[in-house]
Amino acid sequence: MLNRKWSSTTVNLLILTAGLCAGGVLAAMPGGTPQGIGTDRTRYVYPEGARQLGVTLTQYAKANYLVQAWVRGINPVTGDVENVSTPFFLKQPLVKTMPGGRYGFQVIQTKPVMVHDRESVYLLSFKLIPAEEKAATYAARANVVMTYNVKLFYRPEKLKGGGVADAAKKLTFTRQGGVLNVINPTPFWMTFYSLRIGSESLPDDSLRQMVPPFGQANYP
Repeated sequence: MLNRKWSSTTVNLLILTAGLCAGGVLAAMPGGTPQGIGTDRTRYVYPEGARQLGVTLTQYAKANYLVQAWVRGINPVTGDVENVSTPFFLKQPLVKTMPGGRYGFQVIQTKPVMVHDRESVYLLSFKLIPAEEKAATYAARANVVMTYNVKLFYRPEKLKGGGVADAAKKLTFTRQGGVLNVINPTPFWMTFYSLRIGSESLPDDSLRQMVPPFGQANYP
């Protein structure tokens, strides 16, 4: 059972990190994304010491695309992209895709991650550029370009034991006024698929905020 600081309010939650995503295939289901593509996992974990991490992209949309793949920084509070350097690159970062095709990418670490006592988080991004667009037409219709993002977690070797499954049991929830406070005393990032207090579900937009390792987050 999860720790609760109050008795009259129930919090139902589903942790969606790489370790707890059932089957890891939600994003890969046909029609599962507005962009018409999906990956073989909903979250990826890059273990310290790994030579590379394999990622499979499947296209369901009935169109041809040029897909550009790269790793970006992420603001853990807002879930927005941060323009910062990352220690990863993708082998074969640009591919031409077709309907029904499956395409493999390799995430490779290029420099050390300096934080070793907790996970670090990044965004694995796929930009879909319609292949039929000519240069002039593409410039005039830049709004057709779509980007599909998946979280990428770097996990130091020392983070062993029960992992995310055990970490979820250590979360502490308190409610102060209309704000839900979540304290995370573990070295793992926590991402909620849903949060409900009694019969009231928190809006999806607020769930973009993650609970950082050894930190806390407030959900209004």
